[in-house]
Amino acid sequence: MFGVHPPLIRPSLAPIFSSALARCLLAAGLSAGPLAGVSGCGGENRHDVYVEALRIEGRAERQQCRLGFDADSHTNVLSSGRAAGCLYELRRAKTMYAKAKTLGYTGRDIDDKIEDLAVKIKRLQTMVEIVSGIERDQLRP
Repeated sequence: MFGVHPPLIRPSLAPIFSSALARCLLAAGLSAGPLAGVSGCGGENRHDVYVEALRIEGRAERQQCRLGFDADSHTNVLSSGRAAGCLYELRRAKTMYAKAKTLGYTGRDIDDKIEDLAVKIKRLQTMVEIVSGIERDQLRP
């Protein structure tokens, strides 16, 4: 009963499934219907790149871009290392948004995100320079 398996594609239907996408979908056991908008199997598409940019930005805002809390002095502290980490992550997010846009993601939301990040990045660059200068001055004897 289980020893004989029907072939995946009947020989009469083989010419229909000659494209790379169809072969990839069939190998994965999927039908081409719900994924007709996918440009290729395993490649990046504009939506996935946009969502990854959102994840990077959100993670940066929740982790690197937050002020650290010093329990000894009971105050929030900002270090140049933390600000530089925030700057790095926001630049990564901006790069991913730009990549999503080049892949064809359009709309006001992505344009607003890119503009907002450009402003944040410019402010953070200034902040990193200022905080680094203050930290250097504090370390001088």
